[in-house]
Amino acid sequence: MHINRKNKNKAFTMIECLMITLVIAILVLISAPNMLRARMMANDSSAKATLRTLAEAAKMYKLNTGGQYPTNVALLLNSSNGYIKENYCGTTENGFTFSCSFSSNTFTFRADPVNAGVSGTTTYTITTGGVLMP
Repeated sequence: MHINRKNKNKAFTMIECLMITLVIAILVLISAPNMLRARMMANDSSAKATLRTLAEAAKMYKLNTGGQYPTNVALLLNSSNGYIKENYCGTTENGFTFSCSFSSNTFTFRADPVNAGVSGTTTYTITTGGVLMP
């Protein structure tokens, strides 16, 4: 006895494709804000670390040169001690713009987010004494 079976189409139906697309869209909507927040926190951490590095370089310069802070960033870069390897002053890195102010008695380093709330959360400043302020 021979049974005639119809070959069923093995493709997905339009409804199944739409459901899969909907599930993927919902997952993206749920995860995107978390990824953006994590990126912003990483940028904040990077900015704070850069400011601490600049402050430590200025302190080391003072210790090695008789008690005065550098009066410009070139003194930190061009030193035989190599206090820092890269000039961050006046540049934008990881969503923050860095500015530097020097005198023989003080220093101030500042990191401003390029786009507050997107590339970083707040402006950070570190001054003589090494206190990092948000």
